[in-house]
Amino acid sequence: SASSDITRKEFQALINEVKKSPKKPFGILVYVISRFSRTGGSAISIVEDLVERIGVNLIEVVTGLDTSTDEDKLTIYSKLIEARKENQQRLKLTVPGMKKFVKSGQYLGKVPIGYDHWGPRVVDPAKRGVKQKLVINKTGLILRKAWEWKLQGEEDVEIIKKLDVLGVKITKQNISSMWRRAFYCGILTNAFLDGKPIKGKWEPLISEEVFWGV
Repeated sequence: SASSDITRKEFQALINEVKKSPKKPFGILVYVISRFSRTGGSAISIVEDLVERIGVNLIEVVTGLDTSTDEDKLTIYSKLIEARKENQQRLKLTVPGMKKFVKSGQYLGKVPIGYDHWGPRVVDPAKRGVKQKLVINKTGLILRKAWEWKLQGEEDVEIIKKLDVLGVKITKQNISSMWRRAFYCGILTNAFLDGKPIKGKWEPLISEEVFWGV
């Protein structure tokens, strides 16, 4: 991540585990320094705190560099700054393409529950393809009923129970979030759109009338 280490849950869990451990480890192993963090100055601050205050070193596996010596420590700090620079350069190249992709009506990121994602930007190799395709799945067809129930005035608690009977488990927080997602009526919202939602290139689960009614 180049934006914030605070939002990286596993990263924070690692740092907190080290801090609260009664018997401190000698160090934290990182395959390459760029995998520790790409935040630059912020990352250096974290490492400085680990080394100087807590007494835990950072070790780069591929080179053997570690912060137990001043020379290696400065090299590691330089690598953290370089990782930040590399990430910024990568963003300069990728962000324009991402903007164009979104403005054409394509969806960027993990699709909401109820849809299967096919295309060039998917993790599952079996679903990779040249063009993006978002398809309503079996769960989506069941969730369509949930929107109808909500429109009729049913409470979320009752809807969750009904969905559970039909084999769809959803939390109160997630269903509350679902009611506010214009994605389900085929509307695309994204920071790249500068606050101007557009029609998405996928089959809506519900109509705009149902969305606004809910």
